[in-house]
Amino acid sequence: MVVIGGAFIQAASDNPILNDALSLSVPAEYQELIEEAGNTCPEVTPNLLAALLTQESGFNPKAQSPVGAQEFAQFMPSTWESSGIDGNGDGKRDVWNPEDAILSSANYLCAIAQDVKAVPGDKQNNMLAACNAGTGAVLKYNGVLP
Repeated sequence: MVVIGGAFIQAASDNPILNDALSLSVPAEYQELIEEAGNTCPEVTPNLLAALLTQESGFNPKAQSPVGAQEFAQFMPSTWESSGIDGNGDGKRDVWNPEDAILSSANYLCAIAQDVKAVPGDKQNNMLAACNAGTGAVLKYNGVLP
């Protein structure tokens, strides 16, 4: 599933047909948020962010994984605690709030991209690998894990 998900997400940045399909599959209430958040840094695009959210939960804001990841961006509680932001300016960092979660997801990906920027290879692939396997693993293997 990780390999398929990674390929799907990577394809989102390269494939105009898939980009159009993702635009159609993103619920209307999240399109503007994803467009805004998807321009946070060069490595994160709106289509990549939409593909990630589609893969993680299908935009189900109540999604919860068996290992404890929460909402449609599937943050683990410890990751949310360190990386969650108040995306809507209401004074609370709420993992269950789509505005907070979408902007937090983009910011988190950008932070990871910064952490692995010196690693050779495709910057988006390295960022996604670090998101999945951890920054330390990408640094150890000097890129996407074998």
